[in-house]
Amino acid sequence: MWGRKLSPSCGVKNWFQSMSWSGEARLMLQWAEWLRKCVLGDRETVFVNLDETPMAKQMPARCGYVCKVNGTLDGEWHARITTRDTRSHATLMAAVCDDALLQRHLPQLLLTKDKTLTRAEKTALAHLALPIRWLSGSTGWMTSSILKQIFTIYRREIRALRPNAEIVMVFDVASQHVTREVFMHLNRLNLHTLLIPAGMTWLLQPLDTHVFSTLKRSLHDRQTRGRALSPLGILPSCSWIQIAGAAIKEVLVDRDWTHSLRGNGLHAQIVPLRPTLVNFFREVIPLLANPLTSAQMKDLLNRPTMDRRDACLRYSMRVLEAHAAAPVPRVVPVVLRRLMRLPRRMPAEAVRAVPAMAAAADASGSDGPALPDPGAAVRRTRSGGLY
Repeated sequence: MWGRKLSPSCGVKNWFQSMSWSGEARLMLQWAEWLRKCVLGDRETVFVNLDETPMAKQMPARCGYVCKVNGTLDGEWHARITTRDTRSHATLMAAVCDDALLQRHLPQLLLTKDKTLTRAEKTALAHLALPIRWLSGSTGWMTSSILKQIFTIYRREIRALRPNAEIVMVFDVASQHVTREVFMHLNRLNLHTLLIPAGMTWLLQPLDTHVFSTLKRSLHDRQTRGRALSPLGILPSCSWIQIAGAAIKEVLVDRDWTHSLRGNGLHAQIVPLRPTLVNFFREVIPLLANPLTSAQMKDLLNRPTMDRRDACLRYSMRVLEAHAAAPVPRVVPVVLRRLMRLPRRMPAEAVRAVPAMAAAADASGSDGPALPDPGAAVRRTRSGGLY
């Protein structure tokens, strides 16, 4: 790929940038198309998008107008937020999926720097309502080892509700996400991988395109109302936890974000892309249902020296090979014959031996099994056999 990536906020999209971005976006959509058509097929599938975002303990006030009382100084009109509170934050590992019922049970995980927490804050974090959880024992930053634990948590929760579903984990290519240890752990968990290209999360990642702006707005509004209700205009020390939990529940737990994944092409069925993504390409997108090559994977990762193709696609290729090698069941015709229970014939030797056995039993005087009377009339069937 060629053309340097620039931030979309710059407002300039020249031809070189569009070619670079559209090429990498095509690789991701091609990967998703290959998973959908060749690997997953008609199987039950769940697409899950994961990403981190900071949750500030107190967000700074927005610019706006205030009422000024005559005789007051300009310095008195400001939000009473310390620099320490604005810089202190927790890391939220947010998740959305294309299943509305599963979304209500999908874990939303908080990571904090435990050394800076008070005992009251730890107690409040430990009592957050599910599915919001606190991952204790971290420094507040995402690492590869913590990410492996997070994937295990998501797999366990999804399997409990969708035991037969294939799970596709969609995440960006941050350095802590694309280590070989993370990919091997995903393969051991039987999870498919789908990576969002470097510098393209603003266009292709549902959490960035739909969710996080709504979450931050809800968090800011709740903090502002909390300061307004306080006589001193200051939030209590532990209130940021309840406010963050309420915002997460409102935006991530109680809402259905299926449309955000479908609009970005992350769904088991073929659905139209959202207009912003369609207009970005300016032409019809020819998507080939082929796995990415090593060179294409390096372009997607934006790391020319990093070869992660085999590690990324190992489980998906294993599923594809197993599906291709599965024997076709043979249709064997089964003929049901009508079986009739016919009377059992007694051999002629047995018929002649009956009088002799009766005479021997009378001579010995022993009590044996009752034998038929030789003088009695023998009942025979129409075919001549004995009853």
